[in-house]
Amino acid sequence: MKKPMLLIILSVISSIQLHAENFRFNPIPLSDFQTSQQLGGNSRLKISVSLDEAAEVKELKIGGIVICSATACYRPNTISKQDSANALNGTAKLIADAVIPATEITSIYLEELKGANVSGSVALASPLKIESGYYGGEIFVTLNQSGENQSRNYAPSYATSNLLRESGISIYYNPKFPAKVNLGLGVTISMPERALESPTILNAQLTDNGERFPLVDIYPYLRLSKPVVITAKPIENGKSMALAKVRVRTSDANPMLTTSLISEVNKSVSTFGVLNNSFFESSVTAKPQVVAATATSNTACYDLLNQNGATTAIRNTAQSHNGIAYYTGCTDIPPYIHIVYIDLIYGQTKFLLPYNWVTDPSNGLVRQQMRPITEWAPQDWSVAINGFTWAGADGTGPGQTGLTLGYLRSAGKDVGVNRQGGGLYGGTGASDGNKLIMSLNSNYSEGPINYTESATVGYSYPGAVNVISSSTSVLKNDSLCSGDTTRSRWSVIGSGYRGGMVLISSTSDGQTSASELCSVVRLLLGGGNALRLDGGPSAAMTVDGVHVNPLTGLYSFKYGTARYIPQVIQIGI
Repeated sequence: MKKPMLLIILSVISSIQLHAENFRFNPIPLSDFQTSQQLGGNSRLKISVSLDEAAEVKELKIGGIVICSATACYRPNTISKQDSANALNGTAKLIADAVIPATEITSIYLEELKGANVSGSVALASPLKIESGYYGGEIFVTLNQSGENQSRNYAPSYATSNLLRESGISIYYNPKFPAKVNLGLGVTISMPERALESPTILNAQLTDNGERFPLVDIYPYLRLSKPVVITAKPIENGKSMALAKVRVRTSDANPMLTTSLISEVNKSVSTFGVLNNSFFESSVTAKPQVVAATATSNTACYDLLNQNGATTAIRNTAQSHNGIAYYTGCTDIPPYIHIVYIDLIYGQTKFLLPYNWVTDPSNGLVRQQMRPITEWAPQDWSVAINGFTWAGADGTGPGQTGLTLGYLRSAGKDVGVNRQGGGLYGGTGASDGNKLIMSLNSNYSEGPINYTESATVGYSYPGAVNVISSSTSVLKNDSLCSGDTTRSRWSVIGSGYRGGMVLISSTSDGQTSASELCSVVRLLLGGGNALRLDGGPSAAMTVDGVHVNPLTGLYSFKYGTARYIPQVIQIGI
């Protein structure tokens, strides 16, 4: 079948546009989106169209565009000088790319202009709600012929929407046609006709998180009427090479070793979701993991570590690789976590709690600069993990600031003193509540790691060089496990008396609780203490500079692959 090529010519005639009184509200002009633009409190809006038929059309002439919510209408500029578009390969033609405030779009109007052959309006199948802080949203409109063959006029037949990810790839799927789309990083998606019931925008995010195959997140997480095939190749010269020196080999069946000859895999899925390395490495079709998946056993990781010498293998790897071991055996079983074990007796372990004071341009106050963990993280024989929570901006992009809550001391300088509102001063001066405090020197050889508790504003641990704290412990005084069952993504840091330190952070789509994590921490450390750090979209870990648990799902539409945070914990050799 001949593939249709669609040439869109956009009219710039403004004198004959529909008058404002034809809309419920006078349309508010929107400015164009610019690459690398800081959106502030606004978001990006993209509008794309394609024909709902396979016939060849010489040209479409599209005039003004108006979109409306229940409280306002907006007029984005129409993009000019469009080339051809293909309705059969999951693509559509972009006709508007604008900056828009938080809103909930319900309808779209293509204005009738002199000489234009596209006009009409259509309600979105579901309202597009773009909340403040989210990167953006997009609308996909299909067009049907509305006139006789000689006139060849077109009108909107269906409009759908989805949120927009800064690092995502949009797939504009029309169930009338098959679609095969190259997503990058060696991954291709092949969708047959009628895999979904109606036109849909899918957003795919691919990241190299240090495994042989990329982490693939296809959103929304829809159930398919027909199977879809995902073809993937191992990433050439990917970040897995950087992690090879610290990765724990748990058995001879390690897929990193036994599947090295695989050059391409074809996997069938019946539901969209997060597809990780194990999904592509497995020899049988498996369902993608999604956050809502129910855990079959909350002790699965503990059971694995407690048999076949797994903990010994972790310690041996650390002792033979500059004191650091990265273990991924619990990324696909509850509680779905990345584990780094550090042999502190190695003697060269260094601790750093970096921060950066800046003046917030919005209020002139001195606060901590917020960055994604990938910008805080060091390289080579090192690990970084997010710190405790903060007061301030939400961490959606550059230029935002905050103040760490609880106690924070870095290289002998106080950054947080457990004051409500964070920081060193301001607010009411009241205590932010009881905290479990972890005290570290700059180098483990200079002294042991100590723990205490305090709720006092300005409490100073004697002789402490670096201090972090948390309102929730995972393990305390060797055996007291947390009873906190709040489920989310979490990060944990702790140490034991036999010279081991453990850092844990949830997988991209995993969920757990402090209570569930306690048994794993206690087994790895043989006792000791551990703090639960910030969670949700803040939970992040890098190993040798590789971000192993980038954000997926709704989190990634707001924060990207990593949330901006004011402080991290670095452990290096």
